[in-house]
Amino acid sequence: MEFEHEHSYFSDFKLIKITCPEKVNIGVIDNEIVAFKNLILPSSIRDKKGEDWTKKLSILSDRTFFGGEKDDILNVKFDKLPDWENYYLVFRACLRANYPSISKISKKLEKMSPLQKRWADSLKKIAFASATTFVVSEAAKPENVLAKLSPISIYIYSNNHKKKLVKIVHPRERFSLGLVDFSKYVEKKDNSVSLKMEWTKFHNLSFVGLAEVKPLDSFQVKQKTIELSKLRHSENKDVDEGYLKDEKVELIPGQFIELEFPAEKENINSNQKTFFILKSKGHYTSL
Repeated sequence: MEFEHEHSYFSDFKLIKITCPEKVNIGVIDNEIVAFKNLILPSSIRDKKGEDWTKKLSILSDRTFFGGEKDDILNVKFDKLPDWENYYLVFRACLRANYPSISKISKKLEKMSPLQKRWADSLKKIAFASATTFVVSEAAKPENVLAKLSPISIYIYSNNHKKKLVKIVHPRERFSLGLVDFSKYVEKKDNSVSLKMEWTKFHNLSFVGLAEVKPLDSFQVKQKTIELSKLRHSENKDVDEGYLKDEKVELIPGQFIELEFPAEKENINSNQKTFFILKSKGHYTSL
C-alpha cells in the first residue's frame, strides 16, 4: 500500500523461498542473498551519558530498543574476536517504529482480507486518509513532520582508525536486519574492535553484533524462486503479466496491490527453518 507522498512503478515481483539449517540466518547485501551462522555479541554498549545498553541490545527482540535521536551516540566494543575470513556488523533497526498513523493502519490491515470485496472500500479509505494526513501535516508543520519523514542515516566510526566513516545506512520502515562489511577495520592482532554509531535523526535500534558472512552454497541451503500467480490492484482489479512487464503497475497514495503466489506443501526437518524474501523491481518519484 502506498501511504507516502510518492508515485511508485513496478515491473516484477518474485518470492524467494530458502530452506536452511536452524542455526543459519539469511540476509541481503547489495541485492545478493547471503548467509551467516557464527555471531558474536558486544562486550560493551554505552550511550553518551554512560548508560549501559549491552544486555538490552544483545537479544533479537523488537520490544527492547534504543530510541536514538539526532546527535545520540552508542559506543560499541567487541572483544575476543575469532579468526574469521570476514567480519560484518549486524544490526536490527527501523525508521519509524510505533509511528502512530502507520501503527494504526498496520493493525487494521492485519484484520482485513483484500480478497473480500466488502473490505476494499474500507482499505482504500484508510490508505487515502493516511496519505492525506501526511500531505496536510507537511504543509502545516514542515519543520516538525518532515524531520520524521526524511531519510535517516547511521554513521559508524572506528575508534582504531581515527573515527573513519565506515558506512551510512538507512533503516527500513519496520524492524529489519542490516549488514555492513567491517572486515578492513578489524585488526586481528588487537583481538578487539571499537566503533561509534552516531544518529543524524530519530530511529530505533534493537540489536547489534558481528557475524561471518558467507555465500549460500557454503551451507546446506535450498533455494527456490516462486513466480507471481496473480496480482490485484485496488483500482484496476486483476492485472495481467504483460501489464506488469511494461511497468504499468502503479501506486499513488490511497492505492494498494495484493500479490498471490502458489504454495506447495513441503515438510522440513526439525533442525531446519524457512525464509521468504520478496524481490521486486521498479522505481518511485515524489508527487
